[in-house]
Amino acid sequence: MDNTIYTDGHRITVTNTGFYAGNASYNIDGIVSARMLLIKAAITPVILLILIGIAVMATGFLHVYSNVRMDAFYFANILITANRLAIIVGFLLLLFGIIMNIMLRDKYAVHIVTAEGEKDPVISKKKEYVYQIVEALHKALSLK
Repeated sequence: MDNTIYTDGHRITVTNTGFYAGNASYNIDGIVSARMLLIKAAITPVILLILIGIAVMATGFLHVYSNVRMDAFYFANILITANRLAIIVGFLLLLFGIIMNIMLRDKYAVHIVTAEGEKDPVISKKKEYVYQIVEALHKALSLK
């Protein structure tokens, strides 16, 4: 008889005999271990964007592009030269990098080991959600 240990009401269910995550199902007897895995957010692209933005802004402030042949133009009554354009583009890259850094979040996975190998059937940004699933799996594994 299947006794439900945990369900999120949608796609995740842990019973005393099985673990069901979306379309995948795993027999509890086939699961060797279960744990929560931290998946760190990739910060390298953010750092590169910020550094490139600062470098481009610096070249504009240092008037590196004074000899560049570019037709200056007006935008909202402001004269846009090559150096000012570099400052604007650098600022936008810097701003985009900062916004990406604010939005980056670590992810958490339910990591199980089976006879078929290691799998991460559930990945979420919510640590407590993943923790509840792992605890339910631990309970189901202790019942087998």
